[in-house]
Amino acid sequence: MSEDKKVLTLDTAWHIMNGIVAEKGVDYVYPRAGEQCLYFEDGKPSCGVGLLISKINPDADAALEGALVFEAVVDATHYDEVEMTADVFLTAFQDLQDNGVPYGRALQAASVAARAHEVVTAHHAVGGE
Repeated sequence: MSEDKKVLTLDTAWHIMNGIVAEKGVDYVYPRAGEQCLYFEDGKPSCGVGLLISKINPDADAALEGALVFEAVVDATHYDEVEMTADVFLTAFQDLQDNGVPYGRALQAASVAARAHEVVTAHHAVGGE
C-alpha cells in the first residue's frame, strides 16, 4: 500500500459509526428495514453507511445507490481504499440494519464480525488452515 493513499480503517469507521449510533440512539431501527436499503433518500443520508459517508463528505449524494459499501465510500469521500476489516464491519452493520436490528446491537455485532475477520486473516497469515 502506497504511503500517500488514504485508507478508511476499522478504527475510524467504528468511531464514526459509534457517533452515529449515539446520535440516533441504540434502539433506533432503520425505517426501511426489510426493503431495499438506500444510502440517500430525498437528498439526505438514509442508512448507516449513508450517514457515515455524509459525516466524511457532507456533499455526497444519491449517485451511490447500488454500489457496494467499499465502492460507495471510495466514490463519495476522500478515501482511496477501505481496509478489509472496515468493509466487513460496515457491510455487517448494513446487513443487520437492513434486517431490523437496532443500531446499538448492530454496532456490537458488526464489531465482533470485523474482529473475527482479523483473527481468521492473522491465522492464515501464519500458515493456519
